[in-house]
Amino acid sequence: MSVLRAPLLATTLFFVGIWLAAGGYAFTPFLLALLALLSLISIALYGWDKRAARRGTSRTPEKTLHLYAMLGGWPGAWLAQQAFRHKTVKPSFRRWFVVCVLLNLAVLAFLLFCPWNEPGRLWLDQKALQWWPVVLHAAGALA
Repeated sequence: MSVLRAPLLATTLFFVGIWLAAGGYAFTPFLLALLALLSLISIALYGWDKRAARRGTSRTPEKTLHLYAMLGGWPGAWLAQQAFRHKTVKPSFRRWFVVCVLLNLAVLAFLLFCPWNEPGRLWLDQKALQWWPVVLHAAGALA
């Protein structure tokens, strides 16, 4: 469990930080849900790849793992790396993983903090407000 302490702390701080930074925007829950979904997909991909590595079957391409990390699933990818002890030693993979995390954080910083992106944040808010009734209706149908 101690190997998971740092990734769990970083993941928690990441999601809380996004909530605090973007809490005033209507798109915040959608952004958090998207990032959580990408993290869950990353965990599944790493688990699948570890299983395939043990069995000697078809593997998940490293480009796919990096793509999901760059799109926002890096917290889940980091957790999976530690939990499955997978892709933690290969230096070239680790370097590209760090690049993907930094790119993702740069895009999020631009999205949330850059004054030039105010029109983008307003557009996302408008879209989120349009989708809230659809989401609430779907949630009521599922309940």
